[in-house]
Amino acid sequence: MTDDDAKYIAQTLTSPQREILLNSNGDKITSLKTVSETSGIDHYILKHESSYLQSMNLLEVKRSRSGGEFHYNCVILNDRGLQVQAKLNEQKLKKNAANN
Repeated sequence: MTDDDAKYIAQTLTSPQREILLNSNGDKITSLKTVSETSGIDHYILKHESSYLQSMNLLEVKRSRSGGEFHYNCVILNDRGLQVQAKLNEQKLKKNAANN
């Protein structure tokens, strides 16, 4: 993915999609429950949006086990997701600098 592609994707994401990418990483899985608690966005909205991000090939949805049942509620960013995350962080820094 080119930098321009990553920038375009970062600009077109919805707020829940941004929260997922900003609060996840590529080293270990991140629970959508944690993202929900951090962002204040409903877990089920995040679960739906993570499926969309997976279809864009930005992350993988992983399953976790709770009480003997498997739930698909964890995510891990791939290289493309990390590129878009870097662009989101750049946008966030520029916005913060403009506000100060």
